[in-house]
Amino acid sequence: MSNELTLYNFQNEGAAWLTSYRAGQTSASAHVVAEPYFGMLLDEMGVGKTAQALESIRSLLSEGKRGLFIVPGATTVQWQKNWNRWINDIGTGDVPDEWCMNQLARLTGTLQPVPHDASVVMSHAMLARHAIVKKLVEANFDFLVIDEVHKFGNRKSKRFRNLLAVLNLSESRLSYGRIVLTGTPTRNWAHEIYSVCHIVAPQYARNFEEFAGRWLAYYDKKSLRDPIRFHEYWKPFMLRRTLSQVAPDMPPCRRTKLYTELTSEFIRKTYNKNVSLMKNFMESGEKVDSTSLLGYLQKLRHITGLGKTREAAIMEPIIEYLTAASPDGSSPDGRKAVIGVHHIWVVDRLRLVLSPVCKVFAIVGGMDDSKKEQVKQEFITYSAPAVLLLSIKAGGEGIDGLQHACTKSYVFERQWNGADEQQFEKRIYRIGQTKKVEIEYTLALGTVDEFFDEMVEHKRKITNSVTDPNWESDPAFIRELANKVIANPLSAGSSKRGNYSVDMDEASPDDESGELELAEISFDELELIDNLQAQTYSPA
Repeated sequence: MSNELTLYNFQNEGAAWLTSYRAGQTSASAHVVAEPYFGMLLDEMGVGKTAQALESIRSLLSEGKRGLFIVPGATTVQWQKNWNRWINDIGTGDVPDEWCMNQLARLTGTLQPVPHDASVVMSHAMLARHAIVKKLVEANFDFLVIDEVHKFGNRKSKRFRNLLAVLNLSESRLSYGRIVLTGTPTRNWAHEIYSVCHIVAPQYARNFEEFAGRWLAYYDKKSLRDPIRFHEYWKPFMLRRTLSQVAPDMPPCRRTKLYTELTSEFIRKTYNKNVSLMKNFMESGEKVDSTSLLGYLQKLRHITGLGKTREAAIMEPIIEYLTAASPDGSSPDGRKAVIGVHHIWVVDRLRLVLSPVCKVFAIVGGMDDSKKEQVKQEFITYSAPAVLLLSIKAGGEGIDGLQHACTKSYVFERQWNGADEQQFEKRIYRIGQTKKVEIEYTLALGTVDEFFDEMVEHKRKITNSVTDPNWESDPAFIRELANKVIANPLSAGSSKRGNYSVDMDEASPDDESGELELAEISFDELELIDNLQAQTYSPA
């Protein structure tokens, strides 16, 4: 095996764990047994779970077993590349020749025939189509691998129900192995872990009612009743290691929050107008469904994001960072950074502001995988200063290599849950990073930003007890957020806090505050008005 393909020691340990027989060691888990190839690899993002999974299934492939790989759509091509790297391009030597003959076919449509002589990789989204279920059942795969399995956390979703149909109706019942991967096994609340447990070990998680009665809080089922006992019981099936545990020599990562007020009267009026529209909707007597409320909240997040592009307290530090020489002298003409965004118009506005001072690249929704890879490589190889505007949704998965290009990222628009933000953070803070990393969250005081921040941090504390149901599926949570926004309209200087930053790990406020000027940046307010009045708000 070439040096390039050598696993780290901790990755070899993870692969060995997946292929071992594991039994409970406490009185609470004495009868719990995990057979080889049945397990949840829950390592923190950025430590190479894909390589560990592929390494673990070598013996299954050598026996002629066929696998079904269900992965995020953005990573299907990457999984094929990793397959070729770890399975087919291994070479000879002590590796049996038959391994080099294994094929991984990629399914891209329901009308496409499922091969009966090869393993298959397909996207999560395809599993939501009923037409594919029958074909997968007939294909009768021997083992299952699911990447980012937390996306099956909603037990009522079509994709989860269809997956159960494949597992239960296939003649083999995929009984030779069920391996699931994720760094965030739940996205919002603890009860999502049931779906993950049921996929891997249905004998110990037969149905949700029984599972909830044993493990979840009685009052709302959003948190674990006894996290310590839960971990003891499920330890044979769960392996969780953090980046600091497996790579103690990794450089530090500092996370901070950069606060500012929205000083533009135009932005404040537009924001409050939409708050009033949401309030009128909630008081109209009509059925207040979560989908409609999400639409209003998304508009407010969009307006807030556009407003922050106008604030010197946010934009000037970004520009100063990009245009300053790196401290080590490796980049005398400026530096690189990644900015996480959600709405395409915020991408356009940031491009307008930053283009005069640096090269701007963007990876947004709607790009095919080859285009994303092309833009990523251009950003990596381009000489600084340069910035990559990266959709947190479209670029949070399947984008690797940025850790070799930069050490700074900004979360410009907050997400509904912490899992997506953690995925974005790990684009630059992962194995291969050799320098100190800084990640800044930009927040506008008194806006939907602060309420998102408060609730996401609250959910992170709950879900960390598991090691983050779909946020959109909790109407009470959405209504609570909407009510907080309505109760706090924006007004000039209403927060009395000015501009400041907070260390997210140490919670120490920065005394520096005050307004900054960015006179050289001009904005077309008429265009902004037209955008804000549009009915459709497209995510990046």
